[in-house]
Amino acid sequence: MDQFPNFKLFIDKYLPWLAVIGFVVTVSANGNVWLYFMAVLIVFVVVAIIDLLFKYWNLAKILGIMIVLLVLGLWLNR
Repeated sequence: MDQFPNFKLFIDKYLPWLAVIGFVVTVSANGNVWLYFMAVLIVFVVVAIIDLLFKYWNLAKILGIMIVLLVLGLWLNR
């Protein structure tokens, strides 16, 4: 994966923003945070497979953002 630095840069730069946008759209569309959570879970399975294949990715930052958004969404929709 080191031969594709632009791909890694794209992931590091835009994936957190995509997570935020997806969260806002999901909550504003139908208020179903669990739908967002399940989508995130599916994304993590895919990312974990990619991670095992390419062995370079730091997921801690993205995971932290996802958890914060989930907790915030559940709190807003209580």
